[in-house]
Amino acid sequence: MPHLEGQVLWPSDAPPSGAELVLTVELRDVGRQDAAAPLVAQYAAPVRAPVHGDASAFRLDWADPAGLLGRPTSELALQARVLDGRGTLRYISTEHVAAAQGACVKLQRVG
Repeated sequence: MPHLEGQVLWPSDAPPSGAELVLTVELRDVGRQDAAAPLVAQYAAPVRAPVHGDASAFRLDWADPAGLLGRPTSELALQARVLDGRGTLRYISTEHVAAAQGACVKLQRVG
């Protein structure tokens, strides 16, 4: 089963350490130029907000029935978002990040 490991970089204005949040990282097929890029894999886990400017690791595992492994990695991209305990969006990735081992996805505060 293919997998991809990387990290999400928290901004310097992250909440105090210990806040309960849910981190979601998605691997999307952006090569098809669909309005909503098809979801290939998703990682979601509860996290405690790290120390300002720290990082959280993730690992995506997925089946490959569509033969995505043979396609250019530029067609696969990572996105991330963070919700608080009430389900409110607090952070989102600043851009699509090319899917590659060790990828770093940067977050920015929403609102």
